[in-house]
Amino acid sequence: MAKKKKNDDTKILKAMSLFVNKCNDFVEVWGLKDWDIHYVLGNLHSEDSDAECGFNVDCRIATIRMSEDIIENTYCDNDYIERTAMHEVAHLLLADIHSMATAAHPDTVVDPVIHNIINRIVNGS
Repeated sequence: MAKKKKNDDTKILKAMSLFVNKCNDFVEVWGLKDWDIHYVLGNLHSEDSDAECGFNVDCRIATIRMSEDIIENTYCDNDYIERTAMHEVAHLLLADIHSMATAAHPDTVVDPVIHNIINRIVNGS
């Protein structure tokens, strides 16, 4: 049993390393160097997600968090981790627009629109 746990830990750390590297690639490509980004491995606010991005636009600070449970998904491969990283960094790409939009409209209106845009970016359509 302990051996399985060690293998899981190794998989999680490899997934996190790939996730952070891919996030940094998208930060570079999209010119988001003005953000102070912290990467965290751990629990998320939503059980339905494998990663999340929280940010403060005024301070340009962000936390991008990956769930340890990501490796339990049968579809979790390098491509999935890369697309997940792209999705979370896309939140930073749209953070200023999100902030302005939520000043005028509730999150429940803005968030689905932002996610629709992000999904189009990630999925290429």
